[in-house]
Amino acid sequence: MPSNVSWLIEDHIIILKYTGVITTDDAIRSTTTSIEWLNNTDNTVHLINDLSEVDAVARNFQNVGEILKVSRGIMQMDNLGLMVSFGTDNQMIKFLSNVVVQVSRIDFRMFDTYDACRVYLQHNLPELSLPETLDSTTDYQYSCQSIKTGQPCDYPA
Repeated sequence: MPSNVSWLIEDHIIILKYTGVITTDDAIRSTTTSIEWLNNTDNTVHLINDLSEVDAVARNFQNVGEILKVSRGIMQMDNLGLMVSFGTDNQMIKFLSNVVVQVSRIDFRMFDTYDACRVYLQHNLPELSLPETLDSTTDYQYSCQSIKTGQPCDYPA
C-alpha cells in the first residue's frame, strides 16, 4: 500500500505514511482523506507526513495542478494545526512541498527523523502525548528547517 492515513492521536494528530513509489493518486487520496477527517472534528488537527519508507516519486507524477488544488483545500481548513514531515531527502518531494507551502498560510517543517519531529511537536503541543517511537524510525541527529524561511526550527535539542 503506497499510502496510509490514520490517527496517531484520535481527533488531534493524523499521520500520513507513504511507502514505495508515490504517485499523484496517492497524494490526492491521502490529502482528500485528511480533509474529510478534519471536517469531522472541531478540534485542531495536526498532520505528520511519514516519508521514511519512500523510494521515489513516480516518473509519471503528473497533474501537479490537481495536487495544488487539493493541498490548498487542506491549507485553508480552519482547524488545521501544525504540519510536519520527516524521513526524506528526496529533492522532488522537497520541491513539491516548497511549492505547496508558497501558496499556503502554514509554516510547514521538515525533519530528518520522527524523533526530531516528536521533540518539535511536544514543545509546541505539550498537552498531547506522542508515542516515543514509530515503526521503521531511525535515530539521527536532530535537524529541521522551515520550508518557508529556510531557517532552522526553534525547538529544544
